[in-house]
Amino acid sequence: MKGLLQITLDEDSTNLIREQISHLYLPKQEYHVTLAFNVDELTFKDLIGLKVQFNSTRVLSDNKIQALEVLLVASPMNQSTGSEFIALPSNTNWPPKTNHHITLSHTLGTPPKLSNQLPEYHTESKPVKLTLSGIVEFKSFS
Repeated sequence: MKGLLQITLDEDSTNLIREQISHLYLPKQEYHVTLAFNVDELTFKDLIGLKVQFNSTRVLSDNKIQALEVLLVASPMNQSTGSEFIALPSNTNWPPKTNHHITLSHTLGTPPKLSNQLPEYHTESKPVKLTLSGIVEFKSFS
């Protein structure tokens, strides 16, 4: 079964983004980071359901769309802290998608997927350092 592998942000992270960042356009109802698109669920079965933590770097925008760039490279979990979060695998084949971000808002009629172009074509950039967390999920296309 083909679908989308993503990190769905938890409620605390969603609230943090809404408190810390002014949305320029129509805000998204749910925030997520796309890890891989049009992939088979079985390929990533060991990651589905994992809690992960990561950091944001900056807000990017243009005249139609706004996104929060995130950095998914993480160090291994420190067992001594008792953290409930795990690090995503950091080998060279992971994550399969680059330019990770969370689409924050967009104008009416603008497809959210245009945020994939923001790292290259943004007109505004503002540093925003937040620690965020969520769960790795698979969303089927069917």
